[in-house]
Amino acid sequence: MSDNDKKVDIYDFGFTSMTADEFKKTEADNITTLEAKLISAGEKVEALKGVIWPLLDQLRRQPSENVVLHWPNRVQVVNDLMKKVEDIIR
Repeated sequence: MSDNDKKVDIYDFGFTSMTADEFKKTEADNITTLEAKLISAGEKVEALKGVIWPLLDQLRRQPSENVVLHWPNRVQVVNDLMKKVEDIIR
């Protein structure tokens, strides 16, 4: 065995090998995980729409001639809406 062969044995490049079956199982597990995340993201988008849509719809229904909106307790309503959005996206 030459000195060069001994040096190669010393290095660890940080990878391992696996069989084709192990790879297929790992890939199947990854796909299942990604599908679950995608479903969760879709549910979050729908929940966000449910929170934000009523506000936008109500603002849209207001006549454009009205320059001023009367919105008592606006700060609390907006804070509550922001909290709902934060809860959904976490």
